Amino acid sequence: MTGGTPTPSDPSPSVPEAPAEPDPGSPLGRAMAHVTKLLDRPGRKDVPGYPRELTRPDDAAVTLAAGARPVLLVFYDDASRDSDLQAAQLLPMIVRMRDRIDFVAVDSSPSAQRAPATDELSLRFLDHVPTIVVLDGQRTRRLLRSGRVDAKVVQRAIEDAIDNPTPERGGTPAAGSPDVGSPDAGSPDAGSPDAGSIDPWQDQPGRDAAGGNSAGSNAGGGGEERGGVTFTPPGDVAAGRHVERLKRAPGDAKVPGYPSDLVSSAPAGRVLATGTKPCVVIFYDDTSKASDLQAAAYLPLLVRRQREVDLVLVDVGPKAVWNDDQKRVVRTYFNHYVPTTVVLTSARAPVKSWYSRVEASALDNAIDDALAR
Repeated sequence: MTGGTPTPSDPSPSVPEAPAEPDPGSPLGRAMAHVTKLLDRPGRKDVPGYPRELTRPDDAAVTLAAGARPVLLVFYDDASRDSDLQAAQLLPMIVRMRDRIDFVAVDSSPSAQRAPATDELSLRFLDHVPTIVVLDGQRTRRLLRSGRVDAKVVQRAIEDAIDNPTPERGGTPAAGSPDVGSPDAGSPDAGSPDAGSIDPWQDQPGRDAAGGNSAGSNAGGGGEERGGVTFTPPGDVAAGRHVERLKRAPGDAKVPGYPSDLVSSAPAGRVLATGTKPCVVIFYDDTSKASDLQAAAYLPLLVRRQREVDLVLVDVGPKAVWNDDQKRVVRTYFNHYVPTTVVLTSARAPVKSWYSRVEASALDNAIDDALAR
């Protein structure tokens, strides 16, 4: 999440440890010099978090097929302070381990150019910026999915993937390393109707492959630290489970995009008058695949931030019936594209409008922008 409030589990923005005085002209020496720039003024777009000449990033498509090496996947935004501080943590480790891993960096800024592979990865993994993911060589086992996290945690996950490779598909998973789709990995109970039907890449936001909580996964959320472990709030867990259902059957009207037990919609009249909080208006249709996939992207964010905004959900499905205020909101803000998202300030001045699916990080940034105005 851009500009999110750090939790107690956030790593401190210190220079990562490195071997004593690397040669300034070596890749590691240049990486350490770049870390100093990132820490000096994090969030400067002219100082990239993951310079291509140092990280030599792979094409995003390598993440979508089995390979010979683990993959480190990072979602970043060079205008985000949190993203740059995360890059400062990871950059020396990436340079040191680059020949042992596949490395994919996905620009998740609002103005980033999209491609099918990066869209697929964002849909599957991105919750907020930064997000860090480690997958095994076969791409069937997720060893880490986290928000801001110490480089040592990421390195341990990579070393685990290297030391305990998953057998090729059809084989037996490595002992002690549950497959993402297994009951031990946080998927539905083995006896439940959903068991055995889960895409291994569809997971609960902020949860690691062992079914626990990844370090830093609640950055910007309401995680509680107990004995060095950050616990995911029940609302986040419930949102993650509902996201799985939406992704399995997008467009199924029986699975609401925005269930009332997770997010509460304010009356449409809130959009039409000055308020005390920014307003987020979402036009949705539970029979629309695009609408449900947008809900799957938004839901974890909305669960965490709904108290900061007036959230107004307007059903524009074929059977929708509107009251007078809803009719005025539809006439004013809806352009007949589903989904449509509108963000307004507390004075109801426009901040952002999207007439298609967007990443949750874009809405997150717009809420921050609206709160600052």
